[in-house]
Amino acid sequence: MRVLAITAAAAMAASALAGCASLPTLTPTAVDQRSPVAGRIAAEGAVTRRYPTFADIPPTPRDVRTVAQYDETVGAVRGQGTALSDWERANPAMNTGTEAFAAAARAEVDQAGGPVTAAERARTEAYAAEQRRRAEPPPPPE
Repeated sequence: MRVLAITAAAAMAASALAGCASLPTLTPTAVDQRSPVAGRIAAEGAVTRRYPTFADIPPTPRDVRTVAQYDETVGAVRGQGTALSDWERANPAMNTGTEAFAAAARAEVDQAGGPVTAAERARTEAYAAEQRRRAEPPPPPE
């Protein structure tokens, strides 16, 4: 059984290699000389360029954290998350009693003097008009 598996694997590898060996060679095609960019294509094709090599790969940076440092940071962040969850459990949100809060706020406003009188409204409007008059728009951009 094992011999059969090895033979099948060798046959598959040979087939794959034979398929790669039979690829057509890539050759440049002719440029249609009537094309408006034919001259530029020929000029670009004639330029000798330097292609990158493995020597062009930059060296490994030295200022990257180690795996242990990343682990330490992850542990610290998880610890902060646990501390926050513990604090939230110990200090639940007080999102109840909104009607009582609103009633107390209304009572406080009512004690402050009631509705605005016509004289107070006139003073406020006069103040706003004076501020609008004093507010000069900036000059237009040149």
